[in-house]
Amino acid sequence: MWPKDHNIKHLRAMREAFSSDTRDPVRTLKAAGIDITEELEELRNIIAEISGKKLKKTKKAKRRKQLTVLKSGQVQNSTEFDTSQGEELRVEAQKLLGILQGLKFANYSTEAVERAVEGLENELSALLENPKENLGLIGLYSTVVYLLREGKFEKLEKFLREL
Repeated sequence: MWPKDHNIKHLRAMREAFSSDTRDPVRTLKAAGIDITEELEELRNIIAEISGKKLKKTKKAKRRKQLTVLKSGQVQNSTEFDTSQGEELRVEAQKLLGILQGLKFANYSTEAVERAVEGLENELSALLENPKENLGLIGLYSTVVYLLREGKFEKLEKFLREL
């Protein structure tokens, strides 16, 4: 995980990621260009091995169709697999499940839900600064905010667990 080039940007990002104030260290590291997806997967495997639990197989990568224009002018469909966003969405879904559990312990009080929605809207605003890169997360957060406002807590929990 230690950056090979010891770039000061990477070092600062790591310091920020390991700070107790950081809500999402993975996103902080990814924003600085440090990808720890493999290390996280390895850690999950170790924890599963120690605890004796079997890991769920990750969902198949989403297929993204793209149109390729051939030299002859014909259009050909090709399929690409996008797995990086799926992992990021699962990590975020776990974080959001934690927030939902906190709301559950607060008996879904109006004040607690409003504070949660406000915090999630702030996160959403930050994500909207770079919408092309954060499209999946924007959709996730928008769905969560909508379901919280509607009071559909069970539906929200099911949605997040299925990611």
